[in-house]
Amino acid sequence: MPDLNVILLKVEPGDSMNDKTSTLLRELLTEGILSTVIFECDDCRATAADLSAKGVKFRQEPADQYYGVDATFEDPFGNWFKMLQPKKP
Repeated sequence: MPDLNVILLKVEPGDSMNDKTSTLLRELLTEGILSTVIFECDDCRATAADLSAKGVKFRQEPADQYYGVDATFEDPFGNWFKMLQPKKP
């Protein structure tokens, strides 16, 4: 299986967000509206094919986005996660 890296987002006021934004983001995460985990990979399509063959259910197959290629998959409990192949500069 291709390597995956985990990208963590610190949800607190700082350089990237103000108090209002961090509070709103925490609320969305708490409600389960926003996924909290994004896996970075070198080849989103190959990784998705490998995971699908192992029985992983995808909500969104790999798709081209302006920032790269991403896909959404879920665990057996319905929690969903993103997988991202960032666009190369």
